[in-house]
Amino acid sequence: LQQFLDFGGAPTFTGSAATLTIDIYGRVVGFTTPDDFYMTIANFTATSGQTVFSVTRASTYLEDQCLVFQNGCLLAKSEYTDTSGATGTVTLSTGATLNDIITIISFASVNAISGIYNSFSINSATLNNVGSYTASGFTLESGNELLFLNGTVVNAQDYNISGQVISFVNAVSGDLEVIQWVDNNLGVPNGTPVNSDIYTTIGQTLYPFSFDPNAFNLYNNGVLLLETQDYTVTTGSYTLAQTPTSNMNILVQQTFNRTGAV
Repeated sequence: LQQFLDFGGAPTFTGSAATLTIDIYGRVVGFTTPDDFYMTIANFTATSGQTVFSVTRASTYLEDQCLVFQNGCLLAKSEYTDTSGATGTVTLSTGATLNDIITIISFASVNAISGIYNSFSINSATLNNVGSYTASGFTLESGNELLFLNGTVVNAQDYNISGQVISFVNAVSGDLEVIQWVDNNLGVPNGTPVNSDIYTTIGQTLYPFSFDPNAFNLYNNGVLLLETQDYTVTTGSYTLAQTPTSNMNILVQQTFNRTGAV
């Protein structure tokens, strides 16, 4: 491959995105594996007034490295407490209503040398009819973010990021949760979270998509759907339980590269 490769005079080239070091003959002379990324999705049907939900996780699980949803809407950190370890629990500040669906998605990132570290951070802000928000107290890294407004996902086409400023297409009000995925040893968000947005098609329930069912979240107009109840999965596709009657519903297909369960 020498005739096709130009390393600017250097005998080898290291590309952080590919994590491969190759020489001018195309031989791989170095390879770095990404940090491990663990993820577990746990769903619960609440009893009347239930506040405590026990989650099976590894003893090394770090506190507050989970996302908690109630009937598909993300709860703010002020609405629950989380404990670390294998006997960890999530405790709601206000008891759930009978048959509420509580979804707890736990994450863990592990470096082979330094050990376990946070997979993400969460920062909150209260907005009041504003067209933009300037991040304060934390560094906003475009491409690492996942935004929720009043518990629902903010679709990528509804905002832009420039420096520390999030600009919204329309003025917004309410609770903004800014989730920032943490870079791994390769300088990219660990687990490589990707959101792929599509619109529903009237009468179409089957949607082709490549994903790991254990590392897949599906949102409809910002609300997290429940697998088996709201949709079912098969290899290379998922099927909505309700037939779409509009072409304007936005499905956010969220995927991760998962090493295993937390």
